[in-house]
Amino acid sequence: MNTPLGGLRVIELSGTIAGAFTTGLFADFGAEVIRLEPEQGVALRSAPAYPFLARGTKSVIADIRTPDGSARARALLAQAVIFVTTLADATTDAAGLDEASLRTINPRLIYTSIGGFPHTGPYAGVKGYEAVIMARTGFMAAFRDALYPPRPGFVESPYATFGAAQLAIHGTLAALLEREKSGVGQRVDTNLVHGAAVHDTWNWFLVMIANRFPDAFKRSTAFDAEGTPSTGLGFSLLPMLTKDGVWVAPTQFLARLFPAYLKALGLGEIFTDPEWGMPLMLDKPAKRKELHTLIVERVREKTLAEWRQVCDEDRNVWLETFTVGKGVLDHPQFLHDKTPVTINDPERGDVRQPGPMIILREKPAAIGTPAPTLGEHEATLPTRQTSMTSLIGDPSRTNAPLEGVTILDLGTMFAGPFGATLLADLGARVWKIEAVTGDPIRTAVAFPEAGAVKVMQGKESIALDLTKPEGMAIIHELAKRADLCMVSFRPDVARRHGFDEHTLRALNPNLVYVYAPGYAAEGPYSERPGLAPTIGAAAGVARRNLAGSLPAGTDLTNDEVKIYGRRIFGANTVVSAQSDGFGALGVGTALLLGLVARERLGVGQAIESSMIRTNMHAMGEDAVDYEGREPLESADDELRGHDALYRIYDTSEGQLFLAAPKPREWAPLASVLGLEPDDRFADPAGRKTHDHELASELQSKLRTARPRNGRQHCSPWVSRA
Repeated sequence: MNTPLGGLRVIELSGTIAGAFTTGLFADFGAEVIRLEPEQGVALRSAPAYPFLARGTKSVIADIRTPDGSARARALLAQAVIFVTTLADATTDAAGLDEASLRTINPRLIYTSIGGFPHTGPYAGVKGYEAVIMARTGFMAAFRDALYPPRPGFVESPYATFGAAQLAIHGTLAALLEREKSGVGQRVDTNLVHGAAVHDTWNWFLVMIANRFPDAFKRSTAFDAEGTPSTGLGFSLLPMLTKDGVWVAPTQFLARLFPAYLKALGLGEIFTDPEWGMPLMLDKPAKRKELHTLIVERVREKTLAEWRQVCDEDRNVWLETFTVGKGVLDHPQFLHDKTPVTINDPERGDVRQPGPMIILREKPAAIGTPAPTLGEHEATLPTRQTSMTSLIGDPSRTNAPLEGVTILDLGTMFAGPFGATLLADLGARVWKIEAVTGDPIRTAVAFPEAGAVKVMQGKESIALDLTKPEGMAIIHELAKRADLCMVSFRPDVARRHGFDEHTLRALNPNLVYVYAPGYAAEGPYSERPGLAPTIGAAAGVARRNLAGSLPAGTDLTNDEVKIYGRRIFGANTVVSAQSDGFGALGVGTALLLGLVARERLGVGQAIESSMIRTNMHAMGEDAVDYEGREPLESADDELRGHDALYRIYDTSEGQLFLAAPKPREWAPLASVLGLEPDDRFADPAGRKTHDHELASELQSKLRTARPRNGRQHCSPWVSRA
C-alpha cells in the first residue's frame, strides 16, 4: 500500500497493445496485474517491445475457449477489483465472462472494455485495426501534407490505440473512486474511435462551420498550391534545415515567441515595416513566399551548435532536433531525469526502456520486475485481495463519478487545460484561470473561440491580473478550496507569480498539485518552450509518421528544404492529431492517479506529467533497446502501409485502406475480390515473398472500386482513407 494502486488486483484478457498500455500503467503504480493467456501465449509476446509492454505483470494460463480456462478466469475475477479486456462481447459472453454473469459473483468489479469501433451501431462488427480506424475517421486524409504531392498517408503513431488506453485508464480510475461512494462496480466502455477523436479539439468544429455556412466561411489549408505556408502557424512552426544539415523544429507559435524567432533570424524589422503588412500578410501570396524563402535561408546560415547558442541567449527561441526509436531515451532531459530504466529480462538480458509516465513525488511508481515468461505465475498467486478502504456505500447514487471534486486550472493553450477538461466530462468542477485578455487558445485559430471550444468545455472561467496582489490573493484562496491544481507554465513563471507547488501546498497540504510542462520542472530543458511540434520531434512522433526517413544533408536545395519541411510539418503538426493530444491524455491520467492516491493513502502530493514523457510512452514500442531486438514494422517509402494486406490503395474515387493481415482473412478477401488461385499467394510465406506482386494484383482489382460514404466497401476490413 505504499504505491497508489498497491493491493489492487487487475485481470487482463487482451494481448493487444491497447490492453497493455492500459494495464501497464496500473502495474507501474503497484497494482497486481494478471494477464490470462492461452497455451501458446498472446500475440503480444512476439512484439519487439514486449519487455516494456508487459513489465511488472504476471502470466497465468487460462484459455477461455475451454471450460477449465473459463472457470479459472471466473475464479480469479471473483477476487479482482478491475477486469480489462479488448475482446469482443460475443467472445466474453460465450465464455461466461460477460458483465452480468461476473456481477453475480463480484458486485464490486470494475469491468473495462476497449473495442475497436463502438460496441453498438453500424460498425460494431468491423475489425478494430488501428489503421482502419484512422482511415475511416479521416485521420489518414488529415496527414496528407506528409506526402508530396499531398494525398492520404499511412499513420504509424498509435493515436487511436494510446488514446483508447488512456481513456480506459480515466474511466477505470473514476469508477474506482465512484466505487468508494456507491459500494458497487460498473462497466467502463471505450474504443479506438474515441481514442482517435479525443485528439481533435477544434478541427472538427472548423469543418462543421465551413460546411454549415459555405457562403459565409471557406476552409483554408496549411499551405497554398505552391507549398507556401498560408497561416501564421505554418511560419512559426515549419521545420527547417541548419547549415550542417540537421533538421530542427521551431516552437514559436505564441505572441512573445514568434517575434523573438524573427529577431534571431535578423528579420525583426518585419514587424515595423509597412511593406510586409504584418501580422503575416496572409492576403499577399508573394510576400508570404518571400518570407518563406528568407526563413529557409537564414536558418541555413548557422550550424546546430550556433543555433543552440542563440537559444541559450534568448529563452524565447527554441529549435528542437528530431529523434526516433531508442535515440529518444538519450534526449538530454531524459538523461538528466534518469528517465530510462534498465530491467534484466530472463530471455533478452538487459532491456533499456522508458521509466514511469508520471512522476509522483511522495508515492512514486515501483518499476523493476521484468515481463513474465508464459505461465510463470501459475503456482504463486496470492489468495488474499485488498481493495480501497471502505466496503460499503450508497448503491442508489446517480451522481457523476467526480462530482464534488474541484480542480484549479492554471494552464494555458492545449495539453494541460484539455487534460482538466477530460475530468470535467466526468463531473469535476474546474476553475479555469485566464489572463484578462483571455487564454491564447481562444485566438489560436482565425474563427472566434474555435481553438477553445473543447479546451474550455464544462469549466468556469475566472479572468485575473496575476501581476497584482489582488489577483494572486484570489489564486491562493481558490487553492485552499481545491482538490487538484494543474499548472503548465514554465517553472520560473509559476515561481514568480506564486503558484508553484511549494507555495500552494503550504496553503493546502491536502492538495494534489500536477505540474504539466512541455519538458520538465527542472533540468537542461525545463525553461524551453514546449509546444506540440517540438515535443513531437524530440519524442520520435514525426519520424515515426515518416517511417523513420528524414532526408537531410548540406546538399539539399532550398526548394527541396521547402518540400521536405512541409512533409515533416505534415507528419508532426496535424491539428487533428499531434503531441498535444498525447500530452493532454497524460495530464488527465496524472490528475486521476493523484486523486486515487490521495483517497487510498491519505496524502496529497506533487506530481509531474510532462508532454515529452507522455509522448515517449505513446512511442514506447520504438523506445526499447536490447541486444538482438527486431525492428518494428514500418510503412513503405510512399507511406501506403506495411505490406500488400495492410495498405492504402487507389480507386476511381479516392483511396481505400485494406486490412486483412491475419492468415484466416485471406480466403474471404480473395473470394470477395474474385482473385484467381495463384501459387505465389497460396500461404502466408508466399504472400510475404511476393508482396510487391500481390500489391500490384490487389491494386488492379481495387482501382475501379467505388468507396461508399458511411459504409465499408468490398469487405469488413476495407475502409475509405
